[in-house]
Amino acid sequence: MKITSCEHNGHSETNLNATLFFLSALLFFTTLPLSTEAKDPLAPLKGRIIINPSTIYVPDNSEDFVRSMLDQHNPVIKPDFNGQYKIHYIAFFKNKPNTKKLFVIVGSKDGEVLQMAEVPIKPDQTTLQSFLIVEGKPKPGKTYKLKVLKVKGKKEKIIAEETVHLKLVAGNGGK
Repeated sequence: MKITSCEHNGHSETNLNATLFFLSALLFFTTLPLSTEAKDPLAPLKGRIIINPSTIYVPDNSEDFVRSMLDQHNPVIKPDFNGQYKIHYIAFFKNKPNTKKLFVIVGSKDGEVLQMAEVPIKPDQTTLQSFLIVEGKPKPGKTYKLKVLKVKGKKEKIIAEETVHLKLVAGNGGK
């Protein structure tokens, strides 16, 4: 078997093919979209509020964090012996609020506000864990939302929100 090569301006056909292959590969890989950011593991929680009538446990293990948060979500809140509703929550913001205070509100669609609190935060904070005691009496059949709001001038922006069910029981307006 005889191997021959063809010379073009001092370059062999083998070198020319290798160069073309290298340039084609380089062009292919430089046109692929580069993903330098990993998928955000907290994405399923962004804009949501995890609610529970008891203190919410925050796991150390990042692999189980989202599942643990979702498993603890229990938006059904019953009144304590004083008729107050204690709502523990962790709010996850879609973006940094870039403000020094937020407002946490429990209210209905028609504008009824049962409870409101002003909360100091850091402008680059992306979560808020606290609790709120609702002293107002919910009305039977009404749906309420727990909202975290940013107020700038006269404009309100919802940072996170979740439906909360304030259960009426015998002795506090329930049957």
